[in-house]
Amino acid sequence: MASPDDAKKPIDESDPVVDRVTDAPVDDPLHRYDQLKQGDAHITQLQQLSMPELIEQARVDRVQEVSGLKRQELIFEILKERVKSN
Repeated sequence: MASPDDAKKPIDESDPVVDRVTDAPVDDPLHRYDQLKQGDAHITQLQQLSMPELIEQARVDRVQEVSGLKRQELIFEILKERVKSN
């Protein structure tokens, strides 16, 4: 964890950017995965929705083309769009 003296030091471009809570590098893939897991991108929540609810969720998440997609394809497209927007 950062000490109070660290706040006074100038920022060096070679220093990695870290999360203030976990001290993990922000560009670390595991850090990114943990952020997504904590977000609203849970596949189990989407699998519990009806098809009309999934279509509405796709509109909310700005999925471009939903017509003709099967249920699992639509869930995949929603998750893909959420990852892109994060």
